[in-house]
Amino acid sequence: MKKKRLISIVMLKIMLNIFISSLLASEESAWEFTVGAKGTYSSGISDSNTDFRLFGDVEYSVYIFRISSEISRYFNYQITDGMGTYDYIGFNELGLAVGTGPADWISLNLEYRHSSGDLEYNRNSYIVEIIYDYKAISIIGDYNRTDTDYAFNSLDVKQKSDSCSLEVDYFFSDSISFDAGLSFNNDNFQNIGYDYYKITFRMGSMVFFQNGLNILFGLSFGKDSEEYRIAGIDSGLSWKINENIKLLALYSFQYYIAQSEAVEIITIDNYDTTGNGHGNNSHSSSLKKDNPFLSISKRGESYSSHIVNFGISYNY
Repeated sequence: MKKKRLISIVMLKIMLNIFISSLLASEESAWEFTVGAKGTYSSGISDSNTDFRLFGDVEYSVYIFRISSEISRYFNYQITDGMGTYDYIGFNELGLAVGTGPADWISLNLEYRHSSGDLEYNRNSYIVEIIYDYKAISIIGDYNRTDTDYAFNSLDVKQKSDSCSLEVDYFFSDSISFDAGLSFNNDNFQNIGYDYYKITFRMGSMVFFQNGLNILFGLSFGKDSEEYRIAGIDSGLSWKINENIKLLALYSFQYYIAQSEAVEIITIDNYDTTGNGHGNNSHSSSLKKDNPFLSISKRGESYSSHIVNFGISYNY
């Protein structure tokens, strides 16, 4: 019995060595490097803010496998206590991703990201993505779990986020496609014991040009846990100027329509409600329990959200 087990172990090692050697010697392998910068401007929900990040990525692919690592530095990133007060930090992020496409019609991607920075900021993200292609149809499903904690005045903020989405793309031709998708996002702030979720359905289209320019636009509808109805529109472009340089610009507008003025009240002790994100006053205050990212002045009212994403990358 022991002899058979030893033979099995030896055979397994031999097979692994042959497999690894074939990967290293493969002529179908390739290295790819990318550096760039991305930024986001947002207003409407929270205080207006622009954050940006610098990043570098290296990817190695061989046969049906891919592995990549990315390092980023974030600047002026907005955080909240979950009750309408904000602060701004910088942090570093390291990501590792592996993927495989065992057949032309399916691929699987796994990713892990770790972030750390100012105010004891610590974030861990786990991402799973599955892509199915059949002729002119693509189906993309993904799940993202993120655990975040940081110090905010006298509070130890712990935020758990879960998001998932399912999207179906149909390519009418090489120059135009139609897409429809459903997404769900849930944020739990343990420091106030509150879950906030948002469900969104989006329909859109993308036009592909021969010069590397792609233009997209879409309409979205949804609701959140505070019974807001959400209507939105978005548009954007990506442009591969040449073999190395790529530009990205996206704009999204959403209007949150209040259904009721009735909101739940929570009481927080020993907390600074000045809204400046600093200090520690010992008193009690009553805050409306609403969207944890929403500024206090807009709670219970209809409001709009604007988001602009922009970026440039160099690939070689």
